[in-house]
Parts: sequence; structure tokens; C-alpha cells
Amino acid sequence: MAMRPILRVLRFVGFCVAALGIIVLTYLAVALLFLLFPANGDFKPLLKSSQAESQVEAGVRIYVMDNGVHTDLVLPVASTTLDWSAVFPKNQFAQVAKTADLIAFGWGDAEFYLHTPNWSDLKFTTAIRALVGANPTLLHVEYLETEQLPDQVFALDLSASQYRALSDYILASMPRSTNSWHMAVAGGYGESDAFFNANGTYSVVQTCNTWTGAALAHAGVKVSRWTPFPALVTWYLPQIELTAPLHKSTNATLTK
Repeated sequence: MAMRPILRVLRFVGFCVAALGIIVLTYLAVALLFLLFPANGDFKPLLKSSQAESQVEAGVRIYVMDNGVHTDLVLPVASTTLDWSAVFPKNQFAQVAKTADLIAFGWGDAEFYLHTPNWSDLKFTTAIRALVGANPTLLHVEYLETEQLPDQVFALDLSASQYRALSDYILASMPRSTNSWHMAVAGGYGESDAFFNANGTYSVVQTCNTWTGAALAHAGVKVSRWTPFPALVTWYLPQIELTAPLHKSTNATLTK
């Protein structure tokens, strides 16, 4: 008789584990299904794997950085379309190099951004609150120099209209400002980055990577219709290898 309560508990635990496994497998299956039916399937990138750097059509070069968990959009600080330093003045940051020619954008959960600089700092409560959308969101903005890009990075040359659409998506991710620029709400992980208030709610469905994927889709780039994982953001993007000594001159060798 004493074994019955224990058996009930074991059955309940087994049921919960099985249910969780089904949910995870369903989540992965749906993500892969969306990959098979990408948005903007007819997109023709200006940057093609068969072309040398000098033969690439004129366009606005953007990058996508992927650290295996999180993706960031990297844009030129200034172009004929927009000067980002007018939106995010450099005096909003501790120190920005005069030679910084790129600006990176990432969107995510505020609690995670501010209190989890390393994976070892991740708390169970932080993860749960992020997944259920219990926290506000932030836009992480960082000024970079070209040579700070990783050796392998994903890159695209966008037309002026595509780049404008991408920029509009980033701007729409933030509350409207009464000024032409926004105020930083917290310092970043270094001297050249900071956090700004953002719109939207982070959740298990709307992750930092789905923001990146949605931004690219809004610009007309071929990308999975749902991108909860970094690989789904970059799956259709050309990858380039920035090699020394060409790195500093932004010349690239195509690897994909």
C-alpha cells in the first residue's frame, strides 16, 4: 500500500518529462518547417559567392554577427540613407573610437541583458521570466571598428530601399523620441556600447533572434519565416571570411 503514492508521483513525473519532450520536439519541428518556406524566396543578394570583392554591385554593406546563441545586425555608421550617430550620439557612450565606422544592434530581454553578462551568471528565475515575457526589452547598441568584426561573418549588400526598410525596422523597435536621438538607460559591457529602451516583449516565441530575422525579412532579405535560433537567421546568408592583412581594409574572401 505504501508504494502506491510513490508510483503515482513517478507516473506524474514521467508524464511531465514526456510532455516537456513533446513540446520541445514540436518547437524544433515548427522552426525547421518555417525554414523550408522562407520569406522573400525570390531575393537576389548583391553579394554573390561567385563574385570577387571588386566585382560586387554597389550597395550598402551590412553584416550579421552570430555568437552561437545571439545574433546582431551590424550597419555602417553613416550612409546616404542615415547617419546613426545622429540617432545614437556618441556622447551617450563612455568612449567611442573616432575610427568607429560600424554600429551593431541587438534586441532582447532587459533582465537577461543587464544581469547576465556571462552564461555562468544565468539564474533559473531570469530564464523563466524571459521566456514568459515578464520583463521589458532593450536595444543593445555598440559602435565598432571594421577590424573588430569576427574573422567569419555573414554579409549582404543591400540596395538603398532595402537598407532604408531595415533602418526603419530598427527605429520602430524603440519608443518614439521627442528629440532626434535617444537616451541610453544603462551602460553596456564595455566603453562603446549601451542599452536603450525598446518596444516589444521577449518570449519563447519572440526571441532575440526572431527580432534579427524579422528585421532582415522586412528589408526583403531571404530568411526563415521564424528564427528562434541563430542558425535559422543565417541559413540563407552569404558568409565571408575577413582575413589578415585584408581585414583592416574590409576586403573579404567568400566562403559560402
